[in-house]
Amino acid sequence: MLTFRRAGYGDLDEISRVSSEAFFDYDFYSFFEDDPDKRWDFIYEMQRICLLINLKRDQVFVGEEDGKIVTVIALQEPGKKQAGFFEYFSSGVTKVIGKFSFFRVLSWFCMDMTCEKPIEKLRERTKNYYYLHNFTVRKDWQGEGYGSRAIREFIYPYIKKKGGGTLTLITNSERNVSFYSRNGFKCYHKGRVMYNGRWLGNWAFRKKL
Repeated sequence: MLTFRRAGYGDLDEISRVSSEAFFDYDFYSFFEDDPDKRWDFIYEMQRICLLINLKRDQVFVGEEDGKIVTVIALQEPGKKQAGFFEYFSSGVTKVIGKFSFFRVLSWFCMDMTCEKPIEKLRERTKNYYYLHNFTVRKDWQGEGYGSRAIREFIYPYIKKKGGGTLTLITNSERNVSFYSRNGFKCYHKGRVMYNGRWLGNWAFRKKL
């Protein structure tokens, strides 16, 4: 049985690992590092920081089955702004800079902010705005319907219980486009972002609840 709960600081190591494994072949991260070992280290460190920030904001949830975390959900609720540089620095990004260089981390920030521009524009004119900041399924459990179940059994009901709103997200992977479309999202932006001479697809979705 799949059950959901709010994550705590004691979950940080596991949810960082689950998210990093799920994002290992994700287009956004593969742009930053071709070497598998270095890419894993970079993804893990950045995921850990992002999830720690979301934990501080009390907006991380997990789905469990048989006591095992299957899905990680970071849901930014209305009234919350995107994390700024201060939050990243206070959550350990200086360690990542020392390990991977300031340029690598700055490039990650710039790419992330560029990809989220369609989200920011929608936020400015939308009430009760929810942003699915992180949504991953344990890699060896993917393809079994857990992502769709998490959306329909937890995320949608959670937002509706709070009075409804507009749920938004972005993806940089074309294979995710059909997944979100099947789960009731509408694509309202399709574009590309360039990094290091390579193009990265960028899709923004929303769902009115």
